[in-house]
Formats: sequence, structure tokens, C-alpha cells
Amino acid sequence: MDSRKKVLTITAILSAFSIFFSAGYITGNRSVRASASPPPTSEAGSALTGEPTVTDTQEPTFTAETETTRETESETQSVPDPSEPASPSQRELHPILNVPDSAAEAVALFNESANRIKTEKPGVLMTRDVLTVSDVLFGKKDITSTVDRINRNDQSRKEILPTEFPVGGEAWASHLQAGAVQSAECTDSGDTLRLKITLKPESGVPLRGQSNHGSCFSIPSDFDFLNLDIPGVKLGELTLTYSGCFIECVLDKKTGDMLQADYHIHASGSVQLTLAAILKKDCSATIVSDTSFEMVWE
Repeated sequence: MDSRKKVLTITAILSAFSIFFSAGYITGNRSVRASASPPPTSEAGSALTGEPTVTDTQEPTFTAETETTRETESETQSVPDPSEPASPSQRELHPILNVPDSAAEAVALFNESANRIKTEKPGVLMTRDVLTVSDVLFGKKDITSTVDRINRNDQSRKEILPTEFPVGGEAWASHLQAGAVQSAECTDSGDTLRLKITLKPESGVPLRGQSNHGSCFSIPSDFDFLNLDIPGVKLGELTLTYSGCFIECVLDKKTGDMLQADYHIHASGSVQLTLAAILKKDCSATIVSDTSFEMVWE
């Protein structure tokens, strides 16, 4: 096989298995609504401080932070006219009455808020879709520069159907379990909560809705691409290793609505190629994905 064909083959394979590393892997097939104007900027939680250090054998850790300095409300704040009837609520609200004080409570709150997007269908904007492939090795040769076409950095705002957040084709957004979590942090900013949930490292091909990462990230439901019909090329077993993956979201305490969500996934993958039934080469890569969403509630 000539060198050009080898590169094209590797590019095709990396393009295929890179979808395992991206929370927004179905971006190209999303059902996209007409372009929407940016929603009003919501008050965000305070910045998270520090990164927790946890070993795989420890229980999930939890860090809670509270913003103690808030501006005093103005005495001249306008008061609603009691003679004017309030607008009837079109949906049930889910106020957050108790700030999570454990990783398990943080995960439960995240699951509830994320899954409501599927059922209550607010407007959903995908505001960032970044995929970076690096350290691409074909045998011992670094061929990263030849697969730059895989990388993307889309900062445009696209309105997507709520059913595609963040796991397309499913009625749920998250089945995350506390046992899959390495650590959780909660920052209380008064009107909003900011949750950051970091998952434990995981190896192997994740299963949608079952594995740690497959329970809250978009993971393909089948592995047909491993049977790609490329003349003269046979694909071996795919190996994946996830580490340092996290989800960060902002919740409105009065309504329980998720206002923003950021999904970060970092993984390395490798697969052995057999060329012309004789030459065996290991192909590997590191792939980092960042996908961000904003929700517009009525």
C-alpha cells in the first residue's frame, strides 16, 4: 500500500472512531432549527476554585462553596401592581430548596435537571463544538499534521432540538450514577448553582446508557465502523481510555432549570491495522472535545 493510501486510510479510521470522544458527535446530523438570536445572559455562579485530587479507590468527594458577598437590594425596587393578574404558569417549576451537600445529591440534581430538558423542551442552543485530535501515531511515526481536517472549532450559535441534548436518539439526557463520579463541586451564587461533576477514569468501549461515560455523554449505539470495508486493511480491537472528563452546568435555583451546560471529554484511543494481510501497525491518537449549550426557558 503506498504512503498516500495509508494516510487516507488512517484519516478515515480516525474520523470514524473520534466520534467516541465527542459529546457532540452527532452535530453534523442534528436537526437544526432556524438561527436564533442570543438569549438573555443569565447570572452565573461564582468561579470554581481548585481541582480535586482523588484516587480511584476513594469515595466521590464533594466540595461546596458559597458566595457570601451579595449586593443589597435597592429600597426603590419597583413593586408589582396587585391589581394586575399574574401570568399563569405554563409549566411546573422545580425550585431547588436544598443545596447539595454530597456528591450523590449533586448527581441526582444534575440528572433531574438534564432530563427535564428532554421532557419540557426549552429552546436549546449549541454555542461551542470543539474537537482536537493530537499525538496521532502510525507505528512510531507522528502523522498528526495529516489529519488536521478532523479538528473543528465551531463557536457559532445553533439552535438544536431538545431531543438532541446531549444524547441524541434517547428519551433521557443522563443516567449518571454516583459510583461513576470521582468528585463533585457545588458553588452557590444566590440565584444560581454551578455544578461541576468529574467522572472516574474508564477504559474500554463505553456502552450507551450503561458505562460511566456512556450514561451522560453521546456515545454511538453501535460499532459498525469497525467493520469498514477498506481493501487491503483489517482493523483490530479498539482500545479507549477516558480520563479527566467532566460536566459543568448552571442551574436556576428558583425554577430548577438548567441554564448552561459544558461537556468536556478527554480520551486516548488505539487500534491495530493489518495492511495487505502482512504488515501490522498500531494507530493511536488523543482526542479532546468541548461542547457547550445554553437553554432558553419561557
